[in-house]
This record gives sequence, structure tokens and C-alpha cells, in this order.
Amino acid sequence: MDILPLIDRLAQEKPIAQGLLVGDLLLGNCLPDSQQTTSHWPGTWQSIALHELTTLAFTQRYDLAVIALYHSYYEGNLAANNPVPPINQPDSIIGSKNQQLLVQGITRLRDLLARRVLVLASPEFGATLHALGFSQIEQLSQNLVIWQFNILSYKQVPDWLNSKYWANPENWNKYRW
Repeated sequence: MDILPLIDRLAQEKPIAQGLLVGDLLLGNCLPDSQQTTSHWPGTWQSIALHELTTLAFTQRYDLAVIALYHSYYEGNLAANNPVPPINQPDSIIGSKNQQLLVQGITRLRDLLARRVLVLASPEFGATLHALGFSQIEQLSQNLVIWQFNILSYKQVPDWLNSKYWANPENWNKYRW
């Protein structure tokens, strides 16, 4: 899986000076060190694991954050003796607790840590990401979807704020109301 063209396209829209990569098992081959400027990705990238997201100190705001949420990532995490079980098990109590931690982490990433967020997720995360304000921008395969949150384009000014949609505009300045 190569998301470099998408990241290059986003870098052309707005330059990426600082990037944050969450879930380094997915894209670790692109970032051999924790903080390194690579020739493949624009800007300087810092890599952290998913469970570190909720405890990451708010010292800077990243231009772009990329986070990986899908089955093989969690299977790799379990194989590496990480005590955190897969998040996408809503039946179990542990799965729902991890789902809450995931939502808190993504919300923190979206609100505090990054201006733009890309999420690579399996389709079952769609409802959660849509509820958090993410929009689907691309489907790479049957089981991998890319979602984006961009604070600059999240909510446009609605048309109904225009005076032509106000209640009784034909009575404007005719009556005291």
C-alpha cells in the first residue's frame, strides 16, 4: 500500500513542515527513525504507536497526522506482545473500552494535535469516523478506506445564514418585530 501520492497531493495544497505518524507498524518502512526527514515524504515526521496517542504531550501542532486502524495492524500489535487487544471487538467489554480510548485518541488528535488528519481504516470504522466529522476521500481496496479531517474545510458557512432565508424577509422594515 502506497499513500505517498496522496500525501504529496496534500503537501501541494498546503506545505507539510511537521507530520505525525500513528501506528508505525503499518508504515514503518517509510520512517526508519522516530524523527527523521525522509526523501520520500515531505517535511519532518514523528512516529508514535497508537496507545501513545492519548498521552502525547501537546507541545506542537502538526500539519498532517496519518493514523492506521485496521485488522492487520492490531494482529501485528498482538504478535509484538502488546497487551492492548484489537479495538474493533464491540462484543467484549475490553473491545468497547478500547473503542472509547480510540475515539478519545482520535478526537484529541483532531482537536489539538493536527490541522489535517488522514485515517486509514477498515470499513467497520466508517460510522465512528463519520460521527467524528471525518469524510471519506478514497477507497484503496475492499477492506481499506482513507478518511480525512481538515479543519479548514470541515464546516462551510451555511446558506441559511444569508438574509434571503430569514423569516418573513418581505416584512423587513415594514413592521417592528
